[in-house]
Amino acid sequence: KEYELYPDARRFATGSTSALLAAGFLAALEHYESIGAQRIIEEITRLRHNAYAVLAGIPGLEFISHPAPQRCSGLVAFFLKGIDPAKMTERLWANHRIVVRYIKNTEILRISLHYHNTPADIEYLGRALARELA
Repeated sequence: KEYELYPDARRFATGSTSALLAAGFLAALEHYESIGAQRIIEEITRLRHNAYAVLAGIPGLEFISHPAPQRCSGLVAFFLKGIDPAKMTERLWANHRIVVRYIKNTEILRISLHYHNTPADIEYLGRALARELA
């Protein structure tokens, strides 16, 4: 039997709908709405400022991300002078179970903060970086 493809985007629609994925998405959306977008934005902004304060004290660390509040997000990018970022990423995971992202072909490390993080998480990262750099 020969099949004929639709001439529009339907040609890329395969499989079936997952009721479990739809239920999970609905639960996530309800959770988000129960907290509220503004509260989430405020918390992420607060966490970001906290991260700047904690990480600024680490020798050799330079921020890449823009510090201005109107330009901020939960992504905080930085580099550590003279440190291999791929190896630091591995060491933070292996020794402290901290996930940071190493942006390939650069010297940049990045943390991703969201409302579920806490100031204690950021303090823990600061201590872990200090230990790894000692």
